[in-house]
Amino acid sequence: MRFGFSLAASAAGALLLAGCSPCTVEYGADPDLPASYSFAGSADPASAAIDRWWEQFGDPVLNRLVADALRDSPDLAAARERYEKARHEAAVRGADLGPSAALSLQTVGGRILAGDTPAVLDHSQARRGLLLGGGVSWEPDIFGEKRSQADAAVFSALSRRDEAVAARTALAARVAENYFALQELRERLDLTRRRIQELERLEKYVRGRFSAGQALASDVEDTAVRLSAARALIPQLEAGSDCRRRILAALAGRAPQSFNLEDPLPFLPRSAPAVPGGMVPGDLLLRRPDLRACQNRIRALAAMKAAAQADLYPRFGISFLGGYGALRLGGIMGSSDGWFSLLTGSVSAPIFTNGRIRENIEARGAELREAARDFESRILGALRDVENAYSRMIAQQRRRSLLEEELSRADRLAAAAFREFELGAKNFDAAAAARMQVLSCQGEILDSRLQELNAGIDLFTALGGGWDPGELTGEDGAAGEGDPAGKEDYGT
Repeated sequence: MRFGFSLAASAAGALLLAGCSPCTVEYGADPDLPASYSFAGSADPASAAIDRWWEQFGDPVLNRLVADALRDSPDLAAARERYEKARHEAAVRGADLGPSAALSLQTVGGRILAGDTPAVLDHSQARRGLLLGGGVSWEPDIFGEKRSQADAAVFSALSRRDEAVAARTALAARVAENYFALQELRERLDLTRRRIQELERLEKYVRGRFSAGQALASDVEDTAVRLSAARALIPQLEAGSDCRRRILAALAGRAPQSFNLEDPLPFLPRSAPAVPGGMVPGDLLLRRPDLRACQNRIRALAAMKAAAQADLYPRFGISFLGGYGALRLGGIMGSSDGWFSLLTGSVSAPIFTNGRIRENIEARGAELREAARDFESRILGALRDVENAYSRMIAQQRRRSLLEEELSRADRLAAAAFREFELGAKNFDAAAAARMQVLSCQGEILDSRLQELNAGIDLFTALGGGWDPGELTGEDGAAGEGDPAGKEDYGT
């Protein structure tokens, strides 16, 4: 009964002490965001959600490439494995909060020396023993050191998870960028071939006029030079297309030798999808996985600083050892057996550490402040990325509109210049230059369309598009179950 009372008293005292509040850390990483973007008034309020923004381009080949990459990319698989590792490490830290128990079984055997009385003991008889025991130990987390370490591990796992999601959004953007670059090269290749065909017709026409004495030899040579320059572009464009195909193969986790795309590919979309409506800067903290990863890293560092502060205070321990033992000695000493138990409690406090604890606290504090400043910088960068992507997209839309007007005028001027050349009112250089201006405008419009699409991709990514919000609900593992208990202790 006494033993039971002592154990109960010790446990009650430990639980009472465990109710003490852990150390608290404030990190002050709460940025002041503007109320809206500068383009909020021109955004399309009826535009589709941006979680799967690539589907808004209406290209089934692009949709398949993105799906293949998200499923088979080795880089994305490695990011997911890093999260799994961190999640299990967090579970290990959480297990340290509770007591631990162990069972042991020992056997002993041998002879016992009896000094100068060999006749008393029968040395020919073996001595045997058996010890069966169990123990329970617990270090009450009175000042929150273990809880802080466990929370730090959970926040680190959450950060790894967000990094994996960020890798997913970046992968989708890279697939789209390289796919559109491949489409642009295909159209430019088609444009160059049409240019070659036109130059070949022009060369044939000029040679005919030269034979009739109506054109100069320099006109024939000028046409041949232009034709050679256009033909020289074909190998360069074909090599660029092959390079983009190999990049897409690597992104999709495929060997380039066995990677094929539908042929012919669709042409480059004329324009980027409409700007998504209803977005405000405050959404960045919820939608941008890179910012969420930074936030969780700050929380992990705040928890680590709290753990370092708790190292200043005493540690308490409770352990219980009990079991059954039997020992057979033989001879006149006979045998002995019975139950045994032992309950112990311990307290240890740091007295002199040569400044180690204080320096560790200062180091964790500096690391925390650095992460908070880095988070503020990333927020400003995210706001900049959104505005820059939108302004680039608008600029390319205006540029394309002006280039299309220029192309229309260049077509009329080229037709007029060629008629005047046939009538002898203009020389060949003027007629050829007018026709080359038409082809140049077509190339500029193609470049503008690609730049607008890339700006649209950047805008969707900067707004935090490209992932399913269900990925962050914690359905995929213990570390995703949300913020740990006691998160308010870290200023969150």
